[in-house]
Amino acid sequence: MILWWAALAMEAAPPSASALPLCSEAVVLPAGMEGWARPVPATRGIVAGTAADLMLVDVVDLRWATPPVRAPIGGTYGAVVAVTIWRAGVYRLATSARASVAMVKDGRPVEAGAASEGPPCSGIRQIVDFNLKPGTYALQLSDAAGPELTLLLAAR
Repeated sequence: MILWWAALAMEAAPPSASALPLCSEAVVLPAGMEGWARPVPATRGIVAGTAADLMLVDVVDLRWATPPVRAPIGGTYGAVVAVTIWRAGVYRLATSARASVAMVKDGRPVEAGAASEGPPCSGIRQIVDFNLKPGTYALQLSDAAGPELTLLLAAR
């Protein structure tokens, strides 16, 4: 019985300090993401090249631009935000937390390209590439664990 409680306590324990990356040097951000450290509140959509702090809502309360390909996980957070693209190209979407992301144009999801993790100690959790043409898109976020998220959309 004691072993069961010890195993349960170990599962609930936070990672040890030795398991976390040491961040003693300056972080080099990917090209175009220099504004990551200076986010602004996202009140009227996302501006490419500017980091934005979003307040997310329970996914149950969201009005999707188009239904997600995969149903969002209950009890998680998300948002639908307008993004206007002026110049065609590959854009990288960086987020501070893991979340499902989709760009929607004219009711259809845009296929995501490469996905990767951000540099250690940068605060960037994931980066997803999208090949975008000029126009207005709905950025749909879901499955975030918490109600706050920083993001940055940058031309590659």
